[in-house]
Amino acid sequence: MKLAGFRLSSWSKFFYISEQEKKVLPWFRDQGDKNLRLNYDLDENSMVFDLGGYEGQWASDIFSMYCCSIHVFEPVEEFADKIIKRFSKNKKIIVLVTCALLLILGLAWSLIAIPDLKKKEDLKIKKKLPLLV
Repeated sequence: MKLAGFRLSSWSKFFYISEQEKKVLPWFRDQGDKNLRLNYDLDENSMVFDLGGYEGQWASDIFSMYCCSIHVFEPVEEFADKIIKRFSKNKKIIVLVTCALLLILGLAWSLIAIPDLKKKEDLKIKKKLPLLV
């Protein structure tokens, strides 16, 4: 049905708002992308973990605001390669593929689970396992 050049279905969004839409209204009202997603109590001594770096824009924005150290974990090799190149001259932004995160977590678990293990060099990686998400 048309009403003065507008389809009635396009007007329905003004009359019905889903629960999810109600939850995000404050984010848009406060311009969350500009004001909230970068607002943290950080300084140049802080260490930040960016899990899922994609193109590295959030890491870049955080670094430009706080000059802190950032570890970016990106599971998609194509994206990881691009952000490695992007930050290649910035020593405070380190880019790792997610497999590295799993290795670090596995090492931490091993150090807790095997109290006799003294050095991380004692761990031997026998097989590279595929990443399951």
